[in-house]
Amino acid sequence: MANNSSIDSNEYGQILGTITSLCENSKISAISIYWQIGKHISEAAGRYSGKNEYASHLIRKLSEDLSAQYGRGFSATNLKNMRAFSRQWAHDKITPQIDWSNYVTLLTVENPKQRNILEQRIIRESLTNYQLRSIIEAERVSGIHTSAQGYTAPQLAVTRGSLYTYKTAAVPQSGTLAVDCGFSIYRTIHVKNSGAIQSGLVQTGKKASGYTVLDAAGSEHNLYFYRAYIHNIIDADTIHAVIDCGFDTTVRLKLRLRGIDAPELGTAEGERAAAYVKKRLARCPVIGIKTWKNDKYGRYLADIFYLADETDAQGIISRGAYLNQELLDAGLALKA
Repeated sequence: MANNSSIDSNEYGQILGTITSLCENSKISAISIYWQIGKHISEAAGRYSGKNEYASHLIRKLSEDLSAQYGRGFSATNLKNMRAFSRQWAHDKITPQIDWSNYVTLLTVENPKQRNILEQRIIRESLTNYQLRSIIEAERVSGIHTSAQGYTAPQLAVTRGSLYTYKTAAVPQSGTLAVDCGFSIYRTIHVKNSGAIQSGLVQTGKKASGYTVLDAAGSEHNLYFYRAYIHNIIDADTIHAVIDCGFDTTVRLKLRLRGIDAPELGTAEGERAAAYVKKRLARCPVIGIKTWKNDKYGRYLADIFYLADETDAQGIISRGAYLNQELLDAGLALKA
């Protein structure tokens, strides 16, 4: 066994040539190619006493050359995953029915028996990578292996309320109310019965001569529901929306879907998730939203409700599909 980790140029040339031939063989599945690349790296490293150090040098150099020749797919991290892949699975046990992203996720499961159960579920239930990761995370948190069961998406608690319920603030003039429309927007309205508003919550309605205002004690669950219009869809969990705050006031904001984390654009899963959202909202001139305090990035969090071809925002909020949960159910997002 060699006792140094320097890379022999002749040996490296042979390894690179073998891997190049594999990559250009259209008759071999991508999964098989990745396994064989990992096997060649492991075998080359195994001839050295400092095999892990040698493997790191080899992987770094292969990443540079293969990325220059083929572009994406040959980062050092991915080559390390290929090496681990070839060491965890026998070649006759791998299958193109499981895609590479799922195999990489399975590498995080140390128990071979549990990993095998998950493989069977991926094939049987056509699990997406996000569904698989959700299952593994749920098992990690609970300590209970649920993999023999069918996929069950995590559930979000959701409230469906009424439009045009607001908090109020006291103002000096009798017959006047300051209404908190949300998003740091306040409107002052004149009402005859301002003294009757005791709870600090009001339900409003518009009429020709102004606004009707009723005390809405006990209606905190109805706060921050709005009629909204989609300006554009940024990705699966972020949209720009024009929000009707009431009192002839609108605001355009970036909204992050509450409770979920969808994959980033630029990845296959991110593009698929974004396409799903665009298809769902394509025929929605109006949506209903429930907003929450903004997140650490300054975005407001929102629950999104929709009904195709519907313009009645209250009906959409009451009866519409709940987009956040649908993304979890489809395996296109993780619970945040």
